[in-house]
Amino acid sequence: MEQWHVVRRGIDMSKVKRLPRSRVIGTKSRNGVVRPLSYMGNTHLLVSKEVPLRRKTAFMREVTVGSIKNIGVCGPRVYAWRIVGNKCEYVMDNLARGHADARVKTLYQYKGPKPWKQLYKVLLDFYRITGGFHGDLHSNNIAVITRNGKISVQVYDYGTWHPFSPRVTGNKIMPYLMAARMKPGNKNIGYAYEPTNNKENQLYRRNINVLNSNAIRAFKRFNASSTSG
Repeated sequence: MEQWHVVRRGIDMSKVKRLPRSRVIGTKSRNGVVRPLSYMGNTHLLVSKEVPLRRKTAFMREVTVGSIKNIGVCGPRVYAWRIVGNKCEYVMDNLARGHADARVKTLYQYKGPKPWKQLYKVLLDFYRITGGFHGDLHSNNIAVITRNGKISVQVYDYGTWHPFSPRVTGNKIMPYLMAARMKPGNKNIGYAYEPTNNKENQLYRRNINVLNSNAIRAFKRFNASSTSG
């Protein structure tokens, strides 16, 4: 059995246990399967994600971003990873962060008022901390966590992350625009996929391109409503 490569302190991997017949968190996809783990009796603290070996590039990208210092401010932290046979696996934070009473929904599933202010801050933190764009930022990759009447937001699934070019770095309005153009019930936030040199032939879009296309559409709608009124 391949040993774990530990990338962050704070978790004793010898005390991480698999749950028998554990359920899958979310849905199974070609991007991997997420299952809850038990750590010293707590089943809400950690999860594992298993990814096919053919998606190793995206897997290692997730590990890299999840290992960045302070990433826990805006998304789950990765603690350890390994490759066994034709499967890649890593251990990361459960979005509930150890709290059994936390309720986790995707932004798409969340039925309350959309937490745009929290999302703005989380996106700004993500861009500053990682120095890149998410690459697949839609409302099923954003979590809304409610606990004790308080709401927090997290971004996850870093497999298509890409570093900013010098031109984009420092664009402070970018996360605001992204948050402003997300509409309740819009699962895909106006997909504008851009083919890339991704070795896995996975299509993804640059967040800045989504912002530009959405801003243009919003401007046209605004002009149309102004003239018709």
